[in-house]
Amino acid sequence: MVYSDMFKRKMIQKMSGTDPISACALSKQVDVPQSTLSKWLRNAGIEPFIGFSNNTYDKEVHMRHTKTAKRPEDWKTEKKLAVVLEAASLSDEQLGAFLRSKGLHETHLQQWRL
Repeated sequence: MVYSDMFKRKMIQKMSGTDPISACALSKQVDVPQSTLSKWLRNAGIEPFIGFSNNTYDKEVHMRHTKTAKRPEDWKTEKKLAVVLEAASLSDEQLGAFLRSKGLHETHLQQWRL
């Protein structure tokens, strides 16, 4: 089914606003698949909140975070080049720590070198 951009923005706001609702709960309210709602939220760059409850009577604690890091596949060409050049001057031990700090795998470097 095709949804309007306005509808998508409204659903994203409900899942990420001041009193967020989970994609699962919203799915039941608006009859849109949970996976679709979660995808819209991810595409908007927002991590879904996670609700925790000690028992059914406790109020849920909502945690959500705005994504700050992009997937390596989404990096700009200039940033990829800078990482490849910096990695070229590192030893194997330094390279492992460098890749972890950037959230990368060696396969990313191999692909970007090509």
